[in-house]
Amino acid sequence: MQPAESPPEPLFLELALALARRARPSPNPPVGAVVVRDGRIVGRGFHPGAGRPHAEVLALAEAGARARGADLYVTLEPCNHHGRTPPCTAAILEAGVRRVLYGVEDPDPRVAGGGARFLRRRGVRAVCLRSAAAAELIAPFEKFARTGLPFVTLKIGASLDGRIAARTGRSRWITGPAAREAVQRMRAAHDAILVGLGTVRIDDPRLTVRLPEAGFVSPPPVRVVLTGGRRTVPSRARVVRPERGGATPETWLVGPTARTTIHLDDPDHLRRIGLPAGRDGLVPERRVLAELGRRGITSVLVEGGGQVFTRFLAAGLADRVALFLAPKLLGGPAERGFFCTPGVPEPGLAAGLELLRVERYGDDVLWVGRPRPARRGCRPRSAR
Repeated sequence: MQPAESPPEPLFLELALALARRARPSPNPPVGAVVVRDGRIVGRGFHPGAGRPHAEVLALAEAGARARGADLYVTLEPCNHHGRTPPCTAAILEAGVRRVLYGVEDPDPRVAGGGARFLRRRGVRAVCLRSAAAAELIAPFEKFARTGLPFVTLKIGASLDGRIAARTGRSRWITGPAAREAVQRMRAAHDAILVGLGTVRIDDPRLTVRLPEAGFVSPPPVRVVLTGGRRTVPSRARVVRPERGGATPETWLVGPTARTTIHLDDPDHLRRIGLPAGRDGLVPERRVLAELGRRGITSVLVEGGGQVFTRFLAAGLADRVALFLAPKLLGGPAERGFFCTPGVPEPGLAAGLELLRVERYGDDVLWVGRPRPARRGCRPRSAR
């Protein structure tokens, strides 16, 4: 009887990536690892949180003696420095792994290829697979480590004619169930979910993570509401009321100093953050991001509305755009679109997206791209 054919290397890395996505260990990067011997996985692990064992250590522990002479697939180059946990390279050497295949080099300057070099000098073959998916996975960690600002993803659900709401302002539901389930996974992968006050007043969202499957181990993301002008958060808004039958995620009201008020005594999960306003009476988005970064937020999912999307795009502060397009035509005023500027005089001056991937969710299509700046600036309207 012939032995089973070994799965190709990309499959093992894909399994490691799936493990990495089970947790959000901010401010550390998500990492997954599998130990492979004779074409079969004998150990699995993912990094569950800062200060807890790394993915490699957990995978090697599960493999035990079977790790000797085996291959280790890990989404990120193993660390070779002492932080809150010992270096993973030491655990790899002790386990007797013969080869380490990692998805992408660690951008942390304390590592900077040092983990792979350390292993190679000690006889362990270390190979970088240069995986685009692995690089995308750690993009928030890389940006935060470099700038101190959180990684920003704009999540937009729109009709084919670019509307994110009906003429009444209501947006439930433009996209279908499969797309909405994908949004829940997006929420779980971010440290914070951000909306404007208009979205809270019109849609009254909960902004919580409701995943149908078990296994995601990280705490719920913080809910951030941008306030401004003279309107306040309604006292019955679901983001300021305690959740029933479970823990309530934190809600941060971020707005001009002395204007972040609501019509009730502050519950325990509510924080009010006042920041200096700009000339238009609103807190500049970069100032908001700097404050979130100072508070340990490394990634933000912006969910609306149109004026918030516009301001982040026009300011060049969006790192990704995740656009769900539903096969519907809503019509209505242009203000119901997600990019509300006066427009450019000709198409060649438009801002664009570098397309990264396209996915299908039921009847809806998800376009994920990296924003490209317009050749000339577009100033957003001041109302949020």
